[in-house]
Amino acid sequence: MSNWPIAVTSRDTIEQDFPNILEELVDLKWSAVIVKNFYPIIHCEEICQRINENKDDLVTVKEYSNSAGDKVALRYIGPGLGQYVSDKETYFSETKLAHKKFNKLYNGLPDPREMVRNQLAKLLPGKNIVVAKEKDRECSDSVVRIMADGDMSALHRDSAMNYFKGWQISNYPTQFSALVCFQMAESGGELTVYRKRWVPEDDLVQEEGVTGYPNSLVSNSESSTITPQQGDLYIFHPEIYHDINPMQGKTDRITQGIFFAISKNENVAVSWG
Repeated sequence: MSNWPIAVTSRDTIEQDFPNILEELVDLKWSAVIVKNFYPIIHCEEICQRINENKDDLVTVKEYSNSAGDKVALRYIGPGLGQYVSDKETYFSETKLAHKKFNKLYNGLPDPREMVRNQLAKLLPGKNIVVAKEKDRECSDSVVRIMADGDMSALHRDSAMNYFKGWQISNYPTQFSALVCFQMAESGGELTVYRKRWVPEDDLVQEEGVTGYPNSLVSNSESSTITPQQGDLYIFHPEIYHDINPMQGKTDRITQGIFFAISKNENVAVSWG
């Protein structure tokens, strides 16, 4: 077991408890920060019920084959930029369609997208939190991911600066991920973050056609495993390696994800799904 600590706090006390938490996440002092009871559980349950009752209207399913030839499906509301980095037109057309989906999903409830951005504004005094734009087109402001039985996420890292060269978000060097858990799988679905930064030599061990990096890269690295709980907000530094354990059972893992990135030289922080 790892002793790499997780910072645990609440919406009302995070600034007092951890005034420099984002800097400390980048410095790898903490593996993540958990804001307990961030979004009311009763609203989490309502959102999950709406998704289950309106899957055909709300959820986009994108299928592809993995290295073993098996069919793998991604299920989401609001396009995740990572799946569309080489197809801007489809990304922005799906972003427009997602506005109506999110309005339907969150109608009459506190908007968890706004709540996350407001929380980030408290952690970044002096910076405006804005949804990222690509020239004059606004990026998706969040992505809700639905992970079902057997779904998992291989060892990887997220870095707009490296993976989205040519996009405006690549100009912001320090990136974070903010996840709100609406529902957890019956078992599995834990997020593990590893105290290891990417170096260029890591790409040499990637296997062609295989998603993610081999686990051998982090076999000697300190790690911390986070089991998402309904209603909690999780913030971590996704430029370090991380993965998600396979889901098990009939209950889906449903989370809202927002990336945000900052630059010391500008008074804005950009966010996207």
